[in-house]
Amino acid sequence: MNTLESCLIMSPFNVSEECAKFTIDDVYDPFVLSDILIAGQEYTFSFWSMCEASGVIRTSGASFGITSEWTRHKHTFTATGVNLSLTFDTAGTYYMYHPQLEKGNVATDWTPDTDDIFTKNE
Repeated sequence: MNTLESCLIMSPFNVSEECAKFTIDDVYDPFVLSDILIAGQEYTFSFWSMCEASGVIRTSGASFGITSEWTRHKHTFTATGVNLSLTFDTAGTYYMYHPQLEKGNVATDWTPDTDDIFTKNE
């Protein structure tokens, strides 16, 4: 069973930060982000990644070689549907830091989305 969880890890900028941790046991079971795209619209997906060994992440016609070193990836594509799928070619543990999906063909520097910031109730 594949899992996705949040974890603290040393980021590419040598700061302990939260990132996504994908534990992949079944390479045939993709992670699907549902209803986030508009068919025919151009998007750029960018992210930092690393894994404990080596592997490949595939999405929207692109393949990204993942190693044990943080690497920034970016890919521009035209959506053919409304879902964005991530598949992994090798079982293992993958880390994704600052993923960003943007309309258009430019990968900008990551910034937090104010809709993603929550305030604790006191």
